[in-house]
Amino acid sequence: MTALTPAPERLPREPTAAGVLMESPAQLFMPRSLTPSHDATLQEASAAINRILASLNPPPGRKLCLYCSAAGPVLLWAVAGAGQPGAIGPVRGVASNLAENNTRVPRRAIRDPQAIADALGLRQTSGGNRLAKVVTNPDTGFTYFTCPDPGTDCVIHVRFTEVTARTPSYDGTLAAATEQINAVLERAASKSPRPDQTVCLFWSPEGPVLIWTYPTAPPGRVAEPGSAEYQKALRDLLGR
Repeated sequence: MTALTPAPERLPREPTAAGVLMESPAQLFMPRSLTPSHDATLQEASAAINRILASLNPPPGRKLCLYCSAAGPVLLWAVAGAGQPGAIGPVRGVASNLAENNTRVPRRAIRDPQAIADALGLRQTSGGNRLAKVVTNPDTGFTYFTCPDPGTDCVIHVRFTEVTARTPSYDGTLAAATEQINAVLERAASKSPRPDQTVCLFWSPEGPVLIWTYPTAPPGRVAEPGSAEYQKALRDLLGR
């Protein structure tokens, strides 16, 4: 669970929705084998992004997190501390905490994803958060990922989100890294195997992974999340 604990005078006091995803340490998952959904282009892009992330040295007492916000993926410095909410520092004068890994969330925590994005000053640069599904082409038998509907596990036309203000949670170092990562993503997107496919950051069980996806479902048999066909496609993608 991810939540923001605000000062009472600045933000709503009651939780309104479930939290969203956060990855720490911030790294992209790289499947062991290449597939049509994660080909050499995306493998190279993932490696380049991971090198950028690995080069970042956290400030004292902080750790690097990749947060799947309502405005898209964003890099944040969170306070390091096992089993404790991670303070993400003053945001527009608001004393805030980022709680993760099912740690206890204070009563006044804000859990609504859009409210958290607004409090952090996030500017959306991606195509939006969607729900990943699998389509099987009846003629070839190939499976593809598609993200036609709103959801939380697939960010289409992916770019890392920019933060409008500099704070201890998002400083000049993270702003520069975000710019570098977005340049990598733009180069990868220009090499789409099909004109109607785009790069998506998919929050898989193994961590966030870059995949080619269709923003609208192509013709074929659709497998919903949780189905046996969807689970098989996930295993194939993740190299299980």
